[in-house]
Amino acid sequence: MGPWPLTGWARAYYSLGMKTWMLLAVMALAPMAVSAAAPANEGVRADLIKEIEAARTALLPQTEPLAQVTVRFQPRLNDVKASAVAAKTPVQLQKAKKDFGDWKTVVLRHLYGENSGLAAGESYEKFSAGKATEINFVMAMRQQFAAQRVEASVSAVRAASLKPDASWSGVFDNSAAAPGSFAALSGPDGAVRAEAPLPASDPARYDKIRSLLLSQGVSPKIIDTAIAEGRRQKVDPMIVLSVISQESNFRKNAYNRGSGCTGLMQLDPNTAADMGVRGSLYDAGTNIKAGVKYLNWIANSFFKMNLDMSDLSKVPAEKLKMVLASYNWGIGNVQRLVNKYGTEALDRVAPRETRNYIAEIPSRIYNWFASF
Repeated sequence: MGPWPLTGWARAYYSLGMKTWMLLAVMALAPMAVSAAAPANEGVRADLIKEIEAARTALLPQTEPLAQVTVRFQPRLNDVKASAVAAKTPVQLQKAKKDFGDWKTVVLRHLYGENSGLAAGESYEKFSAGKATEINFVMAMRQQFAAQRVEASVSAVRAASLKPDASWSGVFDNSAAAPGSFAALSGPDGAVRAEAPLPASDPARYDKIRSLLLSQGVSPKIIDTAIAEGRRQKVDPMIVLSVISQESNFRKNAYNRGSGCTGLMQLDPNTAADMGVRGSLYDAGTNIKAGVKYLNWIANSFFKMNLDMSDLSKVPAEKLKMVLASYNWGIGNVQRLVNKYGTEALDRVAPRETRNYIAEIPSRIYNWFASF
């Protein structure tokens, strides 16, 4: 049976009732439609873009070649910025802001791990809400800025001319400037700002670098292990600490997916085994022990340089360059290059990453001493 037929009066009443309900529904939805169609606030957009670029500067080194953290996380940051630029509504802009917060959470955990102050599953927004954790983040940012200041001096080191058999005689005292650009980094008169050295056997010799690294948030266990192991194996702890800084930025859980290198000194497990060192390479003591032994093995077992690296001020600069290049690029590659062109060719023919490596490690040591 069909519906009851409506009389003319009933039909008019029914029609009026439906129109009223439709009108009320439109009025209720109107604010939502206006909100969805409202343009994004340009001030909020500008502030968000500034924050994105500030994070890029602070957390992603723009060196050549790009650092691993930059290669890994910069594409996503570019996508977030593009979303902020293209956002047409407050809702879209808010989503870009949330995506940026999520990105910061991931990067902060990657860079600083358990020291980031972020609890498991905690978002960046919740993290930054607490005053204590805000201070942790500021300290983390300061540490990254300090690393960037070290990298800023690399160009000066590259421009310097290091003569064969030059030594680092000016590093521990103010009798002479060390090779390269140390004079430019130390003072207008070229004198190195450091006191006369204590004996290499005296742990107090490294008190200043220990205090400096502690102020930058480096783990005291890592610093003390590096100093002790360097002294035990007769490799100046300044060399050991600078290699660790270069390889992992003092992160014991660092891992390179491409090469499989692990831990503080970024060692391949096979290399550690060749050095006779067993145990987890994520353990600071195991990793540093194997890394220092490898440095010594390169110099004195493979290249047979009879090189005493216990006192940096007495290490020939060109020989140290060969050791560092081999650690980074591989001893076979360095041997072939040096046999064909000489040690000086490392600055010209070696891959860019290796040329940067052999410049940045001395540069970092220069900066440490210049800051004392």
